Amino acid sequence: MNKKEFIQEVAKRSMLTEYVIDELFNISSQLSAETLMHGETVEIPKFGKIVIRKRNGKNLRSGLGNEVTSSLCTYPAFELAKTFKNKVKNSMRPIKKQ
Repeated sequence: MNKKEFIQEVAKRSMLTEYVIDELFNISSQLSAETLMHGETVEIPKFGKIVIRKRNGKNLRSGLGNEVTSSLCTYPAFELAKTFKNKVKNSMRPIKKQ
């Protein structure tokens, strides 16, 4: 499902216009990015949370034999909520043959 299909389905289920849903989607995406840039976590109950993770940079070798360590790297990561994960997982179980 892409963004357009998602917006159409939410609009149909909520009885709001696609324009309103698109604006809400864009605003929530922008707000999430701004929140993460301030070092905070974005938590959506029953769905998951977006956190900022940090890792050390990699050691890079130059052609001259010198090692250069790049600086600390930060990146956003999404963690699914346990209830959401279990709901999807349980719906995907194969049916046992008798």
